Amino acid sequence: MKTNQQFKEELEERVLVFAANVVNTLAMLPQLEVLRIVVYQLAKSSTSMGANYSEANHPESRADFIHKISVVVKENKESLFWLKFINRLNCISEDLKIRFQPLAQEADELLRIFTTVQRTARENERKT
Repeated sequence: MKTNQQFKEELEERVLVFAANVVNTLAMLPQLEVLRIVVYQLAKSSTSMGANYSEANHPESRADFIHKISVVVKENKESLFWLKFINRLNCISEDLKIRFQPLAQEADELLRIFTTVQRTARENERKT
């Protein structure tokens, strides 16, 4: 069984890999003006997930942890939105869209994990 510290470290690495994979895949998109906002927003939200989770692992207080995890969940939802949005664009080839599908699956899995962490943290806060 994993310790809490091992879980945090593995999840932090997983989010880091996710963000890097998103940015690397975004770099494959055609340089169309219309895609600039999509690239910017998805790169921003996916990297913010990692940065905020890293900060959450070194909180100043329980409230700070809950706040940072809440930001992670928010950025995770935004990343998932942009990944689904990309799949609906006609200006991106099907071959490129396929590269984003595993990222959407990972974002969905991470969202499940982070919402559980968020819920547990809030429940634990109410108990004290």
